[in-house]
Amino acid sequence: MRTILFSLLLTLPAFGQFPYSATTGEWLNTNSLGGVNIGSYAGNATPSIDAIRIGFFAGAGPNASLTSSIAIGRHAFYNAHADQSFGFGHAAGQYAGLGGDASSSIIGGYLAGRNANQLSPHYGFLSVVFGYEAVTTTKSFQASAIVGARGGSTAVSAVAASMLGYGTGQIATNADFSTLVGYSAGGNAAQLTNCIYLGSYAGYNYSRVNTLIIESNPAFTGTSSLIYGETDTRLIQFGATKMGFFGTPATAKPTITGSRASGAVLQDLLLKLSNLGLINDSTTP
Repeated sequence: MRTILFSLLLTLPAFGQFPYSATTGEWLNTNSLGGVNIGSYAGNATPSIDAIRIGFFAGAGPNASLTSSIAIGRHAFYNAHADQSFGFGHAAGQYAGLGGDASSSIIGGYLAGRNANQLSPHYGFLSVVFGYEAVTTTKSFQASAIVGARGGSTAVSAVAASMLGYGTGQIATNADFSTLVGYSAGGNAAQLTNCIYLGSYAGYNYSRVNTLIIESNPAFTGTSSLIYGETDTRLIQFGATKMGFFGTPATAKPTITGSRASGAVLQDLLLKLSNLGLINDSTTP
């Protein structure tokens, strides 16, 4: 990306032919220690080494640190501590890393990764964030991959988390070490530490730790989910009303009938187990 931008700039006339204000840094400001600033106040008050900042106040601010970074968009990476990072979109990464670190990150989307409340310290290093208002008020999302509009948008902490889908882990106080995949998976749950929720609305309103939930029907949550597990107690539970094994069509839970004395119950048991696909009945009368 940087190579492409520099190539485009080389095709322009000499820098001195452009309108330039040392105060505002308007249009093209090259006073940035090897970097390039394009746009009103881009990079203003923040000379960062080898940075590219494009847009109104992009990468500007007295406390910004953007060595070898790219900021594209109005207020992108404004006053951010995000060295070796790439931010694009309106206010993407604004105030990110304030008092902390948001370096080596990729942040894209309207208000994505923005430290909306200017919390300090704020951490987002080694992260990938894409989506409208993704992790906009989250204090810590380092080493995370969050993709989807409003993913973790008002979560407090989402360290080493993986979120994919709209509104995943949206209000969690703690979503550290969790994997949330699907529309609003864990979207209204306050506690999601070390959880795996897969499917649309999976565990939507279910606050847990160390829990597995696979479900795509919002009418079922928690222990009524299609698959529910707890890693700390080594528990797994299936909420299916029909099951089949080894390629056998699913059937409902069987009821075994017949007399034990006559042996009819054994015959019925073998039939029902065979219908489930759990055995091949090769017995003889």
